[in-house]
Amino acid sequence: MKKAPGSRGKAVDSLGLKVILWAMDQLSLEFNDRPAISIKDLRRAVMAWLLDQNVNAMADQIPTRIFKYKADIAACWTKTRKNPGRGISKILVPDRTAIIECRRTREECWPDCSNSRELSPTLLKLKQQRDAVQKKIRTDEPQLKLTDTLFEEYTDWEYEKSENQLYHTVTKEIEKYEMALYKGTRFEMIQKADLADFCWLAVPENTVYPHELAQNWGLLWVKADMSITVKIEADDNKCPELNKFHLIQNIAQSSMKDVLFSKGIYQTDDDVHFLPPPRRRRPKRTDS
Repeated sequence: MKKAPGSRGKAVDSLGLKVILWAMDQLSLEFNDRPAISIKDLRRAVMAWLLDQNVNAMADQIPTRIFKYKADIAACWTKTRKNPGRGISKILVPDRTAIIECRRTREECWPDCSNSRELSPTLLKLKQQRDAVQKKIRTDEPQLKLTDTLFEEYTDWEYEKSENQLYHTVTKEIEKYEMALYKGTRFEMIQKADLADFCWLAVPENTVYPHELAQNWGLLWVKADMSITVKIEADDNKCPELNKFHLIQNIAQSSMKDVLFSKGIYQTDDDVHFLPPPRRRRPKRTDS
């Protein structure tokens, strides 16, 4: 029995179409798994957000210690103070400092913790329980209130002095689970360096949630359009002033490479070279 003319070609075309559709599905899965924003744009979004906070200086890839544990972005705000010594009457001193770590995925947040997804729900329940106990403490032990403010959410409380034993039990459990998540990670090392008053984690929105943060860290959600939502404020670590000066000097040193690049100066181990300076691009005008 003879096959109809062209039937083999149609069978091949059908098979080829199935292969193409399968490949498109695989590519779709692959692209859906990829973060919507690159690490470069993530850092740019954070820097733009810092400008809105009236930052005085910032840089990226800042050493938090002498050589290692570089922070993605460090920033500082300054204030004037009367000069107790000779020279000018007023000098600039650090007011507050901040470190922002940028991550594109959950896995980048906990590279050394394979069971982060299992620990996270337990940590959420514990923190919800702690919040409920803190609410009870505010009613039962009003003497622990430190400050009187117009807005209750900005009031400080000395919960650690509470006589509520459940609060202390839950707090210890939270510390245990946070240690399992963060012990030995960059987050812990940066926190221990005690250089920043405020530490933030910046991630694409819906990547990491507030209950998963290490203690005192704030959370920034970066959207695809590079706008930022503050999901949770960072606590003030009140780091020593000398430590702030250390971070500010590292910001200045890290900024030098960008200054040299902008001027077309390239340094090798044994010489300095002059290159054509890169052209500054002007932002495109948009029609109103």
